[in-house]
Amino acid sequence: MTKNDFIFLTCWSIYMGIIFILWIIKKDDSKKIGDVKINTSITGKYVLNTSKAGYVKAVVYWCVQNFGIPSGNKKIPGVLIKYVKHTKYLGTYCSANKIIQVYLPGHENLLQLTNTILHEYDHFLTIKNSKDQMNYNKLLVEIGYDKHPLEISARVFSSTYELTCLKAMADKGLITKK
Repeated sequence: MTKNDFIFLTCWSIYMGIIFILWIIKKDDSKKIGDVKINTSITGKYVLNTSKAGYVKAVVYWCVQNFGIPSGNKKIPGVLIKYVKHTKYLGTYCSANKIIQVYLPGHENLLQLTNTILHEYDHFLTIKNSKDQMNYNKLLVEIGYDKHPLEISARVFSSTYELTCLKAMADKGLITKK
């Protein structure tokens, strides 16, 4: 094998590796948020008629309209959209600066995304100040995430209202059946 053949095969291998990685990434994107099936009582394929960030903000605004803001808070929570997949979380809430952070790529469909936003909004309602945050953190260390009462409450809250919220987003025209 000549030096030119070696260089050609090396470049060709790198090129094919990049093509493969891009194909994998594109394949994963097809499962995200837009054009997805939602297996619930409002079944069917839905298309997102707004940006993903716009949808997240609309759900937060719906939460404000339907659940209000906790006493002592003067404004609605901020929203931070992440376009990278987190290894552990679909969303987080930071009580120090009142920001709901959503990791879009981790969500398989609109129902799951809606559930995450509702879950984090429940934390906004229940973790109002640094004292609440310290109590949350203490219990988290003592009993863990799955048994934490505020996590259980947030899971119940989000599961209770996810379909109602999703239907409200459809009624507003933010999503439509295909």
